[in-house]
Amino acid sequence: VRFDALSSGPYRRFWLGSIASVG
Repeated sequence: VRFDALSSGPYRRFWLGSIASVG
């Protein structure tokens, strides 16, 4: 998984929300 591609894509809000939920 390329986080650089995710961070520049619409998934950014998604994984940011996931991280916030985890801790």
